[in-house]
Amino acid sequence: MSAPAWLRSYLSNNDALYRTHRISSRVLRYSIPAFVIAAAVDHFTHRIGWLPTLIAVIGGLAFVAWATLWGMRWWSLGPARWGWFAPRARKARLRDVYLSAAADALDSDVWLVRVLDVTYVGPHGTRAVVEHRDGARQDAWFWHTRPRRGRVYAVQGSGGPRASAPTKNRVLYVGDEQTGPGVLYGIPTAAWRQRPRRRTVRFE
Repeated sequence: MSAPAWLRSYLSNNDALYRTHRISSRVLRYSIPAFVIAAAVDHFTHRIGWLPTLIAVIGGLAFVAWATLWGMRWWSLGPARWGWFAPRARKARLRDVYLSAAADALDSDVWLVRVLDVTYVGPHGTRAVVEHRDGARQDAWFWHTRPRRGRVYAVQGSGGPRASAPTKNRVLYVGDEQTGPGVLYGIPTAAWRQRPRRRTVRFE
């Protein structure tokens, strides 16, 4: 007996699985304090006994979905799932993650950067110093998002190293004031360390 077509389509859709995992983790995060508050209110009023039960059921379903998807992701890593106990497989997987992100960064308006420092956090964006794959450093402005220091992101924007002006005289604008954030996704910092090393020549 084969699975329904919609279920096979869902299980093969990485975006759908990611959204489900994200939603279930948020529901699980908020269901715990909601259950405590509802139970405390019911303790004194004895009128909403059904509400803590409902929240517990929703939280339980969210936990099952989160744990199942986490287990599926863990198993899909292959030999690399054992982490430090399989160093070669782990290193190979991290290299593949980096190369995949680097391939995305071949597009004209996409860059792969590591956040070296966050220098200002404002109501509409964040100013930071980023490092590119070749080691070049550049000031960057992240519209409507707050990147974390040390994290590696694939970003979309304007003003990167492929523009005509020297990198040191230009700001990389990630995202847009009107359209919103430009962070596409993040990769593990360990994957960034697998990038090919390039010797930087300094001119005095």
